[in-house]
Amino acid sequence: MDGMVITRHVSADPVGVALVLAGPGVDGTRSRAHRLLRAVAPGPVATAVLATPVRQDETFSVAVEVIRADAPAVRGRVTVTPSTAGGSDVRIALDPVTDDAEDLTRWLCRFADSLTERARSRAFAA
Repeated sequence: MDGMVITRHVSADPVGVALVLAGPGVDGTRSRAHRLLRAVAPGPVATAVLATPVRQDETFSVAVEVIRADAPAVRGRVTVTPSTAGGSDVRIALDPVTDDAEDLTRWLCRFADSLTERARSRAFAA
């Protein structure tokens, strides 16, 4: 099976999106070394453990590991780039999985939507 890729456009600049990724999780949680973002999909709870964002020119990249209660962890990367339409393009790519792809896809979409909403809200509050 191919890896999963979800893309979203955010009406916030890449720095703002990276700050959301580096700050408290989408659900307000925070761990000492990593940020935790949780979303419940039908089925198991998945937790995304994010590393600190790394900047290269105008692009930010964050390693992510999705931990599921009843399946092997899945690794991937969140990439935030400036959009030609203004704002940012967010790409979340996960390595191939062999099980539970439908639930993981639903969870990944919710994760992406939560991230983009949080970044958009932060941009409008600034």
